Amino acid sequence: MMRSAEKAVLKKSGSAYLSGFVMPHDGAEQLRRRGYHMVAGATDLGLFRSAAVEDVRRFKMSSPEQESDEDKGKNGKEVADEKYWSE
Repeated sequence: MMRSAEKAVLKKSGSAYLSGFVMPHDGAEQLRRRGYHMVAGATDLGLFRSAAVEDVRRFKMSSPEQESDEDKGKNGKEVADEKYWSE
């Protein structure tokens, strides 16, 4: 499925800028040969995750809305998202 999507995008006279993450079954050299312009390695994934977590924290801190019941624990305290984001 992914390969057919890549081929369809690349047929459009180079109008797409492909980027992706290296996977154990799909190395950087393979991605480059298939037309990817930017290839991120495994270490970049950790940086991406950290940036995403920071964006979510900033969004939650700037939100003026009240917390929903889902965001609170049994005793009314906020449930920490740290466990979710650390997995």
